Amino acid sequence: MKVFRSGAFAPSLAVSFTLSLMLTTHYFHARGYPFPEAFLPVDASQNEQIVDKICTVILRYALTRDIDAQNVSVASKFPNQKGIPDLKKKIRDLIKESQPLPFTLVGFPFKSGNKQKNVIGALPDQAERLALETLQRFMEEIHKVYKPGAHLIIYTDGLAFCDLLGISLDEVARYEQTLKKLAANLPSLSIVTCKDLFPNLSPQEIQTYIRNQKIPLKRLTATGKNVLSKRLLKELDYPEGKILLEKNPLATLAEEMDQRSQKINSLYKSKFPEAIRLSVHYQNDLGQKVGISLVPGLITPWHGVAALNKDGSFVVKQKHDLPKESRLSSKEINGVICYYYIN
Repeated sequence: MKVFRSGAFAPSLAVSFTLSLMLTTHYFHARGYPFPEAFLPVDASQNEQIVDKICTVILRYALTRDIDAQNVSVASKFPNQKGIPDLKKKIRDLIKESQPLPFTLVGFPFKSGNKQKNVIGALPDQAERLALETLQRFMEEIHKVYKPGAHLIIYTDGLAFCDLLGISLDEVARYEQTLKKLAANLPSLSIVTCKDLFPNLSPQEIQTYIRNQKIPLKRLTATGKNVLSKRLLKELDYPEGKILLEKNPLATLAEEMDQRSQKINSLYKSKFPEAIRLSVHYQNDLGQKVGISLVPGLITPWHGVAALNKDGSFVVKQKHDLPKESRLSSKEINGVICYYYIN
């Protein structure tokens, strides 16, 4: 399986080895996965049953509504999702060799800059941990129906647009480093940053490389532009954020955010084109990409805080949406202090 392309911006050998290792016998044997029986080919009828079971697991985790639009109260149509036959074909092709099923997801950029209304601090906390645990369970459920298992590479994208939202390079780096620690005991997940892929480039050089990519860019729909603009208004609703909006018209900021998102996604897709691509946003064509529900709620974990309900369940909301009587608590996971609220 070709994972990386050669060229002036080829990733380090260490990263190439790490991502290749996850698809090897040694990687899965070290985690107690069955060998060698699990990697022996199965007949076509068994394969088709496995494809259906894997697809069922994926659909169980797939977003069926546009949480971005709902979060900013924008009416959005939910057309019937398409692409399931294409998704099944991709799964069918990937399991022919009885290898672990590869997934990729781009996200986990940095914590919201709006510390007053949205989040507790600049580092990953219980909200991110909940999302990581969801993704680990997702991979484990696939392993139950497909013995070689599955593995997810999370590609962080904070470097692509942190400057647009007033987030420093140091804050992005600390978020990424802490996220790796938080995921250290989740064996089906790997965190890969832009810096991991391009260790010989400075963060500024990586940003320039991303911005200078020449790819076909899709234009935002009217609804998409409306949703993104309202999300940015909520994100930047604090003193420093309002200063950013004074310097950059909202429409221009939304367009630049969208274009850079497309560019970083294209870059990461080129590194592992065979993988099943996941997204943190609702997707209509599941054959191209599958939107995944990371946490209970209408936001992604880096835009809010986790809150423990009286029944023991968690929800993720923006801080200002919590009841006034909520109290701050924390627990330590892998050396990371995970803050959350108790309702």
